[in-house]
Amino acid sequence: MASFDDPKINFGDQSNGRYVTVTLTRADIPAVTVKFIDPARPDETNAQERVRVLQLAKSLLNEAVSVL
Repeated sequence: MASFDDPKINFGDQSNGRYVTVTLTRADIPAVTVKFIDPARPDETNAQERVRVLQLAKSLLNEAVSVL
C-alpha cells in the first residue's frame, strides 16, 4: 500500500467546539479529508497532539470505509 504525503492538520475554533481537519494527499489520487470536533488538551505537546489527532483521523476513516 502506498503512503500519503505529509498530512495537513488544521485547527479551528467555532461556537460549538474546536474542529480538527486532517487532509491526506497523494499525487495520483484525490485528497481525502476528515473533520471532527476535538477538545484542546493544554497538557499535550504539539508532537503528542499531532500523533493523537492523526490516530483519531485514521480510526474515523477506517470506520467510514468499513460501512461502504
